[in-house]
Amino acid sequence: MVPAEATIAGAFGMKLPGALPITATQGPSANAGTPAPGRRMGAVGRRSRQAWPDDVLVDEVDRLIKTRGYQDRSEAMRDLVRAGLLATKSVANNSECVAGLTYAFDRNTRDLRERLAKAFQDHHDLLVATMRVILDHVCRMEISILRGQTKQVEEFAGNVMAERGIRHGRSALIPAAIETGRHAHGTGEAHPHEHVRVW
Repeated sequence: MVPAEATIAGAFGMKLPGALPITATQGPSANAGTPAPGRRMGAVGRRSRQAWPDDVLVDEVDRLIKTRGYQDRSEAMRDLVRAGLLATKSVANNSECVAGLTYAFDRNTRDLRERLAKAFQDHHDLLVATMRVILDHVCRMEISILRGQTKQVEEFAGNVMAERGIRHGRSALIPAAIETGRHAHGTGEAHPHEHVRVW
């Protein structure tokens, strides 16, 4: 067994008392033996065992499993680690994403519709589509799909949510690679277009 250099708490940038390290083994089977000193762990055949730092964390994870309908803790840990990595990932390296931006607003708020229209027009390169839902006689909800450089998407979403009159603003980012390729679909001619590959 080779101790990894991380803990469950460390993966999320937290310091929890009594946190135990995650350990891992490498090889085609669990009985393949101990890797030589200094040998790096490979992605193939790697397994990890989570050690829980305290009962409170176990209860929180179990509550998440029940709420979201996970089959076991491994599935829940996968999504938690993925979310933690996204939350701590630097956006200074030109990473890309797709995102959903949702918010509600009162249509009578002074100049708000004009301000939103200008904001989206000025950042049309980030916008994929927007859907508007009329909730009652004055309140509306909008859902926008964005894509582009993560830093730009985050800044734009933050500015929209900070507008006076915006309520319950939320953004959800999904890390992705936006690639441009050229090939045909079906019997048509090859043409350049974008693919968004989510990791």
